Amino acid sequence: MNNFLEKTLEDIIMSNLDKMPSKGLDIFYENTVNQISFWNGILDIFTWEEVDDVLFCRIIELKKDFVDEDAFWQVFNYKLDLFVFIHEKHKHIKDIKIELVLIGHSFKENVCFISSYAGLKLYKYAYGIDGIVFMEQDLLIDDDFINKKYQENLSNGSSVLKINSFTENAIEIARGKNSIV
Repeated sequence: MNNFLEKTLEDIIMSNLDKMPSKGLDIFYENTVNQISFWNGILDIFTWEEVDDVLFCRIIELKKDFVDEDAFWQVFNYKLDLFVFIHEKHKHIKDIKIELVLIGHSFKENVCFISSYAGLKLYKYAYGIDGIVFMEQDLLIDDDFINKKYQENLSNGSSVLKINSFTENAIEIARGKNSIV
């Protein structure tokens, strides 16, 4: 896995878009481009189509290894950039439907936990002798996860399930109670 680069992952996807659904990655619209420069960085893959002045699109961020909180905030910043760009440059668009997708080899628990609140899709990839496959990641919010966190807090002398500030902020933003900017 050491020689597998994020660029390699992107190249495999972009050169085989027609094969991606059979590999478990059925997320592409009619148009797909990569390496789009925005104010907050370079978006890995952007896919979209316009139907009756409504823009349906997905922002796809790739990580060669571990998807963490930084990747979460990165795609949210791209989403803000996209809203500004569309409202300034494409005034005929009446509505924008944006989905955020994170793809990586593994995921930090917090990212999985808040994804259900934030509407992110997570895909894990595996690359081996038979090529690449993608699996939509279950959102690890189950009794085992909650019990594990509760037991950790009990062992630290607290009977309250504590969630770190990253998760609290992400949940508030996803519920519309807070602002990213």
